[in-house]
Amino acid sequence: MSNSIRITADLFNSASEAGMVMTRSAAQQVEHWARLGQALESKGLPLDSAMQLLAAQTVGVREPAALWQDKRQQQALDRKTAQAGAAAGRPMSLFSTTRARRAKVLNGPY
Repeated sequence: MSNSIRITADLFNSASEAGMVMTRSAAQQVEHWARLGQALESKGLPLDSAMQLLAAQTVGVREPAALWQDKRQQQALDRKTAQAGAAAGRPMSLFSTTRARRAKVLNGPY
């Protein structure tokens, strides 16, 4: 069951951008954020304390566009390596072929 709620355009746009990285829709991203906030509150962590903890951890945080650029560069390098034959005999995946074939993508764009 789902219900409609009103959110600001800024929050919607932020959720759309952040959700693209994780292949979530804006609604799924807002729901994800809401669950995180719910989990923090259920443990008695006030918002200002959570913000202070997170502010200390934001050094080195990268924008989604930069993350996608890095991913594309790594993919290009992997293609060149495979085409040159330098990748023969070793997998170019974090998972075995069997495990990758069994994997199911949840909430993906495909």
